[in-house]
Amino acid sequence: MLDSRRLNDWLQTNVEYPVIDHFLLITTSGDLLAYPRPTDIKQYRDEAALVVKAWKDSDQLLMNKYNRKLPSTRNRSAHIADKELQALTISAQKGNIIVYAIQPRLLLVLVGAKTPPSNSTEVEFIHEAKGEARYPPRSDEPHLHVLDFSSPEMDLPATPPAQFGNQIDTQLDPGSQGQSPSATPPYEEPNPMSISQQSLNIPIEQQHLGILHLQRSKLERMADHLAKEMDVTIGKELA
Repeated sequence: MLDSRRLNDWLQTNVEYPVIDHFLLITTSGDLLAYPRPTDIKQYRDEAALVVKAWKDSDQLLMNKYNRKLPSTRNRSAHIADKELQALTISAQKGNIIVYAIQPRLLLVLVGAKTPPSNSTEVEFIHEAKGEARYPPRSDEPHLHVLDFSSPEMDLPATPPAQFGNQIDTQLDPGSQGQSPSATPPYEEPNPMSISQQSLNIPIEQQHLGILHLQRSKLERMADHLAKEMDVTIGKELA
């Protein structure tokens, strides 16, 4: 099982108000594994339920698209297979929810800012299978002058405190029981206003797209770190 206290602290440290409101680590069954403090557990459970339903609906669409017989959640390995659901973006007027699969049944969720709102009143669900194009496309990034992606403040490490976890629940990965922590470099707490300050005096639609890029990039770095942490500790157990 996860060291929830250290993981909760890591999720909270990576929050960037007001662009990133909070992170959740959940299973595809809707179980909350980690969440920030202070806790609004009802809100988090409601968000988890919304994410799980949207995730299952999106996976069904991909099953139909690629003639895949089994849902992604039936994959018992620790890795996402090609054409399985990798990411889901829920884009609404008041903000974004971005979901990224660390393992087939383990999801990292970013709940984005309620500002700046999009002019669109519709809720969009954009799903991505592994191997499909990223949303928003990376090719857009060089043309987004709305935010400075290269500034030092934006280079935020997705590194939890040392010894953030020593086990992964066997219901998520049968081969991961008894993991040991790996050494991690010291974490430097980000400037909580480093993203939002750059978005002043920018048209709303450009802000919305630029912030979506930033949210997605931050989520990918964090998910990649967690996945590598799991692989390293699993490897040590099997060695």
